[in-house]
Amino acid sequence: MKRFLFLSCVCVMSVSVVAQGYVQINYTDGTSRQYPLDIVDSLQADPFSNKIKMTLPASEKITPTSVIQESLVQLSKADVKQSFNQLLSVSFYQAQNSGKLQSDISVKMNGRSSVSLVLPYVTDFTRLKVKLETTGSYVYLNGTKYDENTSYDFSNPVKVQVVAFNGDVCSYQLKVTNSSFPILSVDGSNTITDKWTEKNITISSNSGSVIFAKTTGKVKGKGSHFKNGLKNSYNLKFEEKQSILDFASAKRWVLLSSQFDPSLMRIPVGFDLARQLFSFDWVPSVEPVELMVDGQYMGTYFLMEQIRVCKGRVEDGYIISAESEVSDDDDAFTTSLSQTRWVVKDPESGFAGAPLIRTKQKLDLLESNLKKNVSVSENLADLKSFADWFVFQEWLKNSDMLNSDDYMTVRSNGILAMGPIDEQSKSFGSDDEFDVSGWVSKDYAFVSWLLNNKTFRQYVSDRLDYLTNHQEDILSIVEKRYAAIIDGASGNEVTWHSLNAEQVDVETVTSELEKRKLQMVEWLVNRLQWMKQNF
Repeated sequence: MKRFLFLSCVCVMSVSVVAQGYVQINYTDGTSRQYPLDIVDSLQADPFSNKIKMTLPASEKITPTSVIQESLVQLSKADVKQSFNQLLSVSFYQAQNSGKLQSDISVKMNGRSSVSLVLPYVTDFTRLKVKLETTGSYVYLNGTKYDENTSYDFSNPVKVQVVAFNGDVCSYQLKVTNSSFPILSVDGSNTITDKWTEKNITISSNSGSVIFAKTTGKVKGKGSHFKNGLKNSYNLKFEEKQSILDFASAKRWVLLSSQFDPSLMRIPVGFDLARQLFSFDWVPSVEPVELMVDGQYMGTYFLMEQIRVCKGRVEDGYIISAESEVSDDDDAFTTSLSQTRWVVKDPESGFAGAPLIRTKQKLDLLESNLKKNVSVSENLADLKSFADWFVFQEWLKNSDMLNSDDYMTVRSNGILAMGPIDEQSKSFGSDDEFDVSGWVSKDYAFVSWLLNNKTFRQYVSDRLDYLTNHQEDILSIVEKRYAAIIDGASGNEVTWHSLNAEQVDVETVTSELEKRKLQMVEWLVNRLQWMKQNF
């Protein structure tokens, strides 16, 4: 025989089956009661009669467990974790934090005692509203009873304490920060296109208090994918030279999006490898920033020194680039033997005429000497720079080698030298699913002639030996950039979900980023080994 227990729904807020053998009923006055689960046959809500019906064996007595009075809660007690004092999820909703958040951020605790969240574009953490889902009877933030409609100060880690019905306390730590990267804001009424658009540009610290730069400049989309890309790169141009961060003063800069690199590591690691392990005349510097365009967060970007002829960059001569596509208004030429097309990159104008003809003559002479396998004068070309260029581009397996943004410097003394190196977001084996074997450029006529030159081959062999003997330096370069980008990757994941992490908290994103780091290290080491064995 069964008997029924009817509970009025007027004061009941929710009913849930929880662990440790109890049904918990939460009332609208903040109190709750637990009933032993082993005596409950079924639980059914009846919306028409505003009642909840539980069926129980007739012989059982119903004795609800009382919830400790709030005045008797002792937050100083040692933690005792149980089913009724668990923090289940943490959420920051845009609607509750008007003007501060641009998207909802919600993560599940999954049994953890701490969680870190990154709000990359937020500089004021003193008044944020948070939604906490728990199994507890009471919840406290830094000793104050929690109210989801109240704003709290998250400038420092917050201690969340969840209290069970019997007074057991379980503590959690909630940390909310920005990425620590500078914030670069581009503001103005005009929409950014592939043409120069005037904008107000401000670069400030992540606290919002220190201004690195604040001026009017021009912005335009960078690259052929600009119109279709979800996360575009941009060019910046100022009327006067600007000293930004720790970089040398200059007028021209680039914002690299890492659209093709979910790890956000290939760009900085590529430049660091080129700078620290090779002997190029100059390598662009890059640093991460958080980009805001007209108040909209665009993700983590890399502010890069644009490849230009100016003090602190390529300090003399001029720059040309191997390109597979040439525009009608480009100052360009095609070499006679290899049919490689070269475009003048800087200076942008006034180069046509005698300087262009002389540069073509130099490259034609270099190719002729290489093809005939005769010695190359040191006054014609710096073959060591060509060897560094070959090893670097092949090591990172850059499929754009001799096809796009592959630079050569014509020094003021007329000597040809390869470099500077451009960004490598699509390299590191990403184009061929991280296969460490195979050469990118050996079928190119120009490269095949270089490989017949004994001096060039010796320089290549020396560089491969050097890299093999400095693998600890390679690992250190990757590790440093990985450690520096973790918070940025967490913030970037909120908007772009490029890592496909299950959640956007720092701990989860770090786990995903760790996989990319290990993949990068393994690939660099194995690729180098393959090159050395097959050169």
